[in-house]
Amino acid sequence: MSNTLHNPTRGVIIGRFMPPHLGHRYLVGFAREFVEKLTVLVCTLKDEPIPGHLRYEWMQAMFCDVEIIHVTEEIPEANRQNPHSYRIWADFIRKIIPDPIDFVFASEQYGFNLAAELKAEFVPVDPGRNNFPVSATEIRKNPFTNWAYLPNIVKPYFARRVVCISQQIGVPGVDSHPAPNLAKQYNTVCVTDALERWMTLREKPESADEVRLVMRSQAAAAAALLPLCNRVVFAEADCVTLLARLKLEGVPQPDFELQPASTTPGSSAKTEARPGCAGPADLYILHYDSTQSEEFHRYLDTLANILEERGLAAVATHEHDPPNDPQVVAAIEKLFVYEE
Repeated sequence: MSNTLHNPTRGVIIGRFMPPHLGHRYLVGFAREFVEKLTVLVCTLKDEPIPGHLRYEWMQAMFCDVEIIHVTEEIPEANRQNPHSYRIWADFIRKIIPDPIDFVFASEQYGFNLAAELKAEFVPVDPGRNNFPVSATEIRKNPFTNWAYLPNIVKPYFARRVVCISQQIGVPGVDSHPAPNLAKQYNTVCVTDALERWMTLREKPESADEVRLVMRSQAAAAAALLPLCNRVVFAEADCVTLLARLKLEGVPQPDFELQPASTTPGSSAKTEARPGCAGPADLYILHYDSTQSEEFHRYLDTLANILEERGLAAVATHEHDPPNDPQVVAAIEKLFVYEE
């Protein structure tokens, strides 16, 4: 090895990062401080549960000053049961990184064997996982119990979205704002109604272009809050409910394309480019109350039909305070039963 502790030059990290977590952040941060040039190989296969291009993009966003390389080649003979697997991996890495590698960073035993084949020094980082006692496997099994170990950029992939549609009711002492109340109950964030925000400072939208701006505003708020949420984001509206409401009121409809519903828990359909932008939520809560207007009840009935036609999960509640309705709570809690 050509360099010394006082003049480290190049290091390498190899992993699947499925998904990246705070242990990975520490691993890369440690190595970045140790060497002058660090390369991280994000190794992905086509049929893995979390799309490889997302993991590569996450790692790029998390470590802007590190060389991140996406490795998609399948090397069946490099499995760990093959006694020559480390030599095969070392030869493959040399093709990607032709310069001499001085250090291999890892928190597992494979790092020692790989470093030996690369004629590099192995630097164990945190084999006991003392600071971040979690693995990507544990996160995939249940991301919600391991939420604290997820970087913000990864959270939207697993986060649930719940839209609660309500109207102020005429019951003394009852604050009929279920979405923000539920957000407080679950210690998370709430997306406010973009149309209400719009009409606070502007007139009601009258053209398709103005409606499109309202839709973009609703989507932007959801996308901005998803990385900051605690497992779930509650919302007073989304693009599905706003389009239904404005259509019922005779407002011109824009050519605003809704994303398809996600059918697989944790799938990328709802988080592909802008998390939660225009796709449907995981659950809709429709709040009926006898003190609400007939017009609002017609809107709820219309929305219920739309949700049913699209196969979207919804629960209707007639409780004055929906967060106290057991069926509402059960429907929300069901969202946290995760299947990889």
